[in-house]
Amino acid sequence: MSDSTNLAILEIMSFRQFIFTAILFHLIPTNLARAETRKAMPNPVTAKPEITGPITNPFPALKPGMVILGKDLVKAIGGKFTMRLLLDGGPISQPPDFFTIQPNPKWMDDIRELSGYIDNRSARKRFIDPARRLNVESVIEQLASLKQSILFKPESSTLGNGVAFFDGSTNDHLTVTMALQRGDNSGYKQRQSCIQSVAEKMGTAHERIILNKDIIQLKLNRNHSQIRQFLSAILFHLTTIPEWKLYDSGMIETAMPFAQFEHGVYETRYAFRGNLLTGEMEPLEQSELDREPNPGSIGRIGSSAFFANQTERLGSVRTISKEFMLEPLRDLFAIPKERYDDFRRHVDQLIVKEFQYAAARLHAAGIEANKLILGQFDLGWLAPLIPGGFPVPMIVEANFLDSYLQVLQDSYFIKATTNQH
Repeated sequence: MSDSTNLAILEIMSFRQFIFTAILFHLIPTNLARAETRKAMPNPVTAKPEITGPITNPFPALKPGMVILGKDLVKAIGGKFTMRLLLDGGPISQPPDFFTIQPNPKWMDDIRELSGYIDNRSARKRFIDPARRLNVESVIEQLASLKQSILFKPESSTLGNGVAFFDGSTNDHLTVTMALQRGDNSGYKQRQSCIQSVAEKMGTAHERIILNKDIIQLKLNRNHSQIRQFLSAILFHLTTIPEWKLYDSGMIETAMPFAQFEHGVYETRYAFRGNLLTGEMEPLEQSELDREPNPGSIGRIGSSAFFANQTERLGSVRTISKEFMLEPLRDLFAIPKERYDDFRRHVDQLIVKEFQYAAARLHAAGIEANKLILGQFDLGWLAPLIPGGFPVPMIVEANFLDSYLQVLQDSYFIKATTNQH
């Protein structure tokens, strides 16, 4: 692949996809090897998903006759909210409520005035559902009167950057928890310092940095006369990084009480290769990714109840290899030894069915992409629904990356299907 081609590819990819690509780049075969690699995909899983009811179009804005560029599809299936929509109603649960935030024109204009340019990484218009969209003012009102916990995530966030947990379970304070920025990344540090300065201006806010958990917490007086203005300022800084000319309106979702093991939240990552048209998939073996810091399918014991990402938290996040990654769940939920193998098979089957569901949903949207992707499902875990049942997985995040980076050549004609509406 020539240097000019590499530059062109990087220019059209989101920052999230670039990071993922850097991690997995040694997996991508050369042009000459593509056909052989497709033919040699060993023993793809072909079990059919057990899905009740019709498979519906997750993206109502896609209409028959539209043309979707490959680069737009790849960016979409690397985004937080788009993947929530794609997987909604699938075999593996998701948080019950999730919404994309409508871009704020004024905030976008502020960035343009500073730089004359804006890198807008918000959810792409053709890959959203208007029924799951809120404007900034509605989000601020929800935060001001919050009685539970919600999670804000930038659409293109990686490694927990820009993620904020808002806890409104107490009457007097709204607690905001973010990952502590330790590295030299000036943009993310600027965001954190700006949010800290907002809290300082409130005068009644309390800041707590918990080094051994790699988090920073701000307790905001929710009875402050200007609480909405302060929340607006915090949301502005969460969605913008002027130094990078970046705007990402992000999304919010219900924050779930995922199981913790030892000192932090426990997540399992399943890495695989699959075909978006047929739904065939296979696990990525440890040997394919063993040179990287996040090797294939792994378990991760987080540094806190909030974050399990390894980067900048390598000293406090512990990983467990694929072979043993369900053992903490066995211990947490007292799964009998004689049922442990059944539990492992149950989870493997859910992963297969979830990917096949995603492929079927793309087909329902009129997209027939005969494309190999590298995928990840990151799962958090909830207690069993019934006594003696297995713990319940829930998708924390999902990501698909075009395995061959053919984003410059491909385009997709949206076809009419019986399930489009």
